[in-house]
Amino acid sequence: MSPVIIQSGDMSIIADSKLPNMPATPTRLKKRLGRNLRKLREHAGVTLRQAALELRTTDSSVSKYESGVNRPQWPTVKTLLSMYEASDEDRARIQVFWDEAAIPTPYIRLPAGASKMFRQLVRSEGEASTVRTIAPSVVPGLLQTADYARAVHASAQRSREPKVAVDEFVAQRLNRQKRLTGPDPLHLHALLDEVVLHRLVGDREVMRGQLEHLLRAGEMANVRIQVLPYDIGAYGSMAGTCYLFGYEDPDDQSVAYLEHAAGGVWVENGEDVQHLSTMFDNVSADALSPEDTAEFIRAKAGIHEEGPMA
Repeated sequence: MSPVIIQSGDMSIIADSKLPNMPATPTRLKKRLGRNLRKLREHAGVTLRQAALELRTTDSSVSKYESGVNRPQWPTVKTLLSMYEASDEDRARIQVFWDEAAIPTPYIRLPAGASKMFRQLVRSEGEASTVRTIAPSVVPGLLQTADYARAVHASAQRSREPKVAVDEFVAQRLNRQKRLTGPDPLHLHALLDEVVLHRLVGDREVMRGQLEHLLRAGEMANVRIQVLPYDIGAYGSMAGTCYLFGYEDPDDQSVAYLEHAAGGVWVENGEDVQHLSTMFDNVSADALSPEDTAEFIRAKAGIHEEGPMA
């Protein structure tokens, strides 16, 4: 079984590329389907027990449909819609949600003792419509070049066994970056501490290539990059990398992920997420504009090309 690296920022986790049959896992799309089925049931005044009896199943099974753990078969959905006396409009909407709930979400198998929260991070990244991140020490994974990723991988593997093939790691990283392109691309807003541009990851050629890649990425309509220069002083909590995930469905609450040396922690409380969102907006207001950021990066790329690191 060949392992691959799943990484966010400068945190690396080993995962297997071939996986056994995995247990049912709730996803955003299955949760959306279940949430709307629950709304229709409650609007119709039907209890969970009554729905279960109609389906000749258990309360637990219906609950798993509504919580997004399991995606019901279409005949089951049709039975529920009839029981709830759903309108034609509701039926059409539920069918769209049911179809989309079949879209698989990549499963990441982590080694024993590794936090499941990291797997959730990658899954959330794949399901989100917007990602905002504060990167205090390393270029975010979604913006890394292959050579930069190789250098980060080499550093992370100094204290890890077994060794993981570099090509597999880089392929995984670049595959995640596909979310930034296509007909419905992820919208990324990245705040980079100035130290990220000064830190020599790999060598001067690697850094020049990375800086040039940041310039190209910043020209994409769905990518916004801002540098946090040294002279703004302290900003935010300065406690580490922060991610904020937003979703198209207004019923999907935004969530945050705070990364630390031993893994990370999810923040789902609405008030706490709003606090972090406000913090991000305040830090963004203090950062260089995207236009000034591009000029800043161009100047730094010139330093990499012409002489030693500043």
